[in-house]
Amino acid sequence: MDAMRLFYAFALAAAASGMALGQPANPTEATDVVLADFETDSYGTWLTAGTAFGSGPVRRALPGQGPAAGFVGTGFASSAHGGDASIGSLLSPPFVLEGTFLHFLIGGGHHPGLAGVNLLVGGAVLRTATASNSGHLRWHTWNVSDLAGQLAQIQVLDHATGEWGHVTVDHFYLSDQVPTVVDDREWAVVRALASVQNAAERAARDLSRPQYHFRPPAQWLGDPSGLVHDQGYYQVFYQHHPYGDQPGRTHWGHARSRDLLSWEHLPPALWPSQAMAEQHCQSGSLIRSAAGQLMIFYTSIGHAEPQCWIALPTDDELVRWAKFPGNPILSLRSPGGRFDNLRQPYLFAHGGRTYLVHPGASDPAQSALPVLSLHEADNPELTQWKHRGVLFRHPDPGAGRLNSASLVSLGGQFVLLTSSARGAEYFTGQFDATQGTFSATGAGRVDAGDAVAPQTLLDPQGRTLLWARLQGFEGGRGWNGCWTLPRVLSLEQSKLVQTVAPELERLRGTNISLVDLTLTSTNRVLEELSGTMLELAVRLRLGEARAAGLRLRCSSDGARAVTLQYDGATLDVAGARLPLPRPGPSSELRLRVFLDQSVLECYAEGGSLCVSRVLRAAPTDVGIELFATDGTATFTSLEAWPMQSIW
Repeated sequence: MDAMRLFYAFALAAAASGMALGQPANPTEATDVVLADFETDSYGTWLTAGTAFGSGPVRRALPGQGPAAGFVGTGFASSAHGGDASIGSLLSPPFVLEGTFLHFLIGGGHHPGLAGVNLLVGGAVLRTATASNSGHLRWHTWNVSDLAGQLAQIQVLDHATGEWGHVTVDHFYLSDQVPTVVDDREWAVVRALASVQNAAERAARDLSRPQYHFRPPAQWLGDPSGLVHDQGYYQVFYQHHPYGDQPGRTHWGHARSRDLLSWEHLPPALWPSQAMAEQHCQSGSLIRSAAGQLMIFYTSIGHAEPQCWIALPTDDELVRWAKFPGNPILSLRSPGGRFDNLRQPYLFAHGGRTYLVHPGASDPAQSALPVLSLHEADNPELTQWKHRGVLFRHPDPGAGRLNSASLVSLGGQFVLLTSSARGAEYFTGQFDATQGTFSATGAGRVDAGDAVAPQTLLDPQGRTLLWARLQGFEGGRGWNGCWTLPRVLSLEQSKLVQTVAPELERLRGTNISLVDLTLTSTNRVLEELSGTMLELAVRLRLGEARAAGLRLRCSSDGARAVTLQYDGATLDVAGARLPLPRPGPSSELRLRVFLDQSVLECYAEGGSLCVSRVLRAAPTDVGIELFATDGTATFTSLEAWPMQSIW
């Protein structure tokens, strides 16, 4: 099935769920049945109770209501008579449900169960809707085909008395027309690209900017939010603010590469749709449905509460994406409980089933704890979900929210990746699909430095690759942020091992090799080696020295440097300390170090320990020296390569 046909198939599936958000196609057709347009001075045969709705429709916002917009014609119904403290209801006369859809406009407060619109059949509430704390009336659609021929009534209810304690509605009508989403993509993408282009020249002039790490052309870079290999490319999607170098109006950036080195920047995949009350398109993930279609699941911000939305590609190149008409597919009040958080949805498939993980819990007793919730898809289209319960509880109750969680299969085990107040962590163990739980048997740090929000993809070679975001860069430069180098993951028993993808070796220049450099309580400046873009492989035997290591980005007078130091018990990388006890004085410490302007990545002991640091160094600080403190240490080998830019 081609992309557009599948898109409309999803639209119909969304309509069947009764949650379509968008606007009807061509309202109103001649065959449509208008139930109320509120264009007269009275409610006619509609019955009012209480004082909130006054004696009839209004033509403008009422005092204390705030601006009103989006209504059709000149009139609409408002429960703001008397302010937010007033209560009441508006009830339609009985009518026969005809057609497939019931469309209407709704605005006002987000108060599920207290303020909104209900569809009553036999006195029972069979459909309900609430607004999103907005004065802009927006289209809502219910699929009522399963109720065809039955008598129904529309109840507009306002029992909310606090802030935003009112509801506004207009233009109820029955129709066979499928709802569509307002697509403001072209306008949003053009503006975003122009802003990035305007900042790119300034960003390119900054000598502190990393040159062989992934980053956008300019402005703020956030978390990896969707990584996949498709169409022969490594496709990466990421949080991006195209209008500034600090977090702001979040889009999804997009780039692709065939070799992990040459990257092609593409237009934003997702943008905050003003027509749909979005302010941010925050983190999420990608998955392929049973029909073979890639789907983005992301956090839509701008409503009264965070919501989980879907976007679908409309071309084979994955360049153009469209918001799913059935959004939201999950909200804080979805079936299964009242969740305290619904950000950063991560999806994975296992045993023929598809699962969604997000931070937060439905049990109020666990709302302050670092837990992850699990949902399971209830249909092949991945538009309906059931809550399975708590997937994982962090062993440290003070860890805080578990952000950017992902669960991947690796070496016969599962690896759970998270970011929290404790930094980027991993847990190894097993996923029990029957119970819907992950049981950890091992744990460690993904990165002991400035890297957060690790995400992975499985490539055609069967490798699991990981990227994480580096944080801590200075703002005000037209750019802010990069990712770690792509890391290949493996397990040694229950310990995660990360090694830089071998493709990066193609960036190496001429090798410089030094062997058996012995230092006794002194330092040695390496006259033959300097620079700000280097790869180094170091083997160090500490011997009897109290500490030894190397200093990078040294100033000419030796006053400034970035230090990597080992004392036999701890490895210190630019201030980040990793426990690393030595077996004995003759044992060797193996380090692989990548220096890229203001970024340092250090891999110790074959990649079982990793630490990334964001540096502050003057452009003229390019020296390198070795040192030993209070005794003799030997650098059995030191290899270095100047590195080329990928940009």
